[in-house]
Amino acid sequence: ERLLNEAYALNLVRQYTSILVPEVLDYGVDEIGRTFVMIERIYGITLESIGKECWMPSSERKAHVSRGECKTCADITHTNANSFITSYVVP
Repeated sequence: ERLLNEAYALNLVRQYTSILVPEVLDYGVDEIGRTFVMIERIYGITLESIGKECWMPSSERKAHVSRGECKTCADITHTNANSFITSYVVP
């Protein structure tokens, strides 16, 4: 039910606001009872690419690097991703 609510919410946001959300291509329950939501792929920055360079504004880079790989950005990103997954995706 949770995934179906996600599909409904994405459709509502897409239809009634100007917020950019992925298009829901299909959703429902498959032949063996698994709920699914299929959305369009959105191109952008991937989680794995975040640490390959620093994403902080130059004025805030004291704890970061000016060029090359940035462990601080990678650590922040992975912490936030893990928090999101454990809080919202897999509770």
